[in-house]
Amino acid sequence: MKPITNLQPFIDYKHLSLHTVPLTGKHIQRDDKGKKKGFGFTSGWQEKFTKDKNTSPTPIGGLLTGRGSLIAIDCDCNNSWELMRGLDKDYTAFTTSIGKGITCGTILYLCDDDTPSSFRSTTPNIDLDFFNGTGMIFLPTEANATKGMWSYKYSIVPQVIPLPIDVVNAV
Repeated sequence: MKPITNLQPFIDYKHLSLHTVPLTGKHIQRDDKGKKKGFGFTSGWQEKFTKDKNTSPTPIGGLLTGRGSLIAIDCDCNNSWELMRGLDKDYTAFTTSIGKGITCGTILYLCDDDTPSSFRSTTPNIDLDFFNGTGMIFLPTEANATKGMWSYKYSIVPQVIPLPIDVVNAV
């Protein structure tokens, strides 16, 4: 599997309306506390790239979630990750987080009109963000040391399915 070196494959992806966000910097890494560092945003990025499609294939970047595109379930603790992944163990549209010292990651699903709105859930056992139109996820490019590569062979974006009812009920 060839690593993704920049945002160009996501910009060119025709099956969904992906709105990518070019980031400044050359690499994304984690500091000693597990926080991402080494990147920046351009002024007005959220409004600009929600309205217009990005055409700049930077080595690091993100993906805006929402209608016509994808939603993301960002699991920030072991329990959240195990719960969400356990609902469909064979599903491959996810990326793992690296350098946090815990097992976690982000799962992608198709967004449609029935998809719930964005929310955050934080309890002693669950820590997750459900992004549908109000969030950005970091894409797994070669220069992003905080994300594992997707487990796919033939497509830039793994086959993505609509949000299953079991997942809706779990969140």
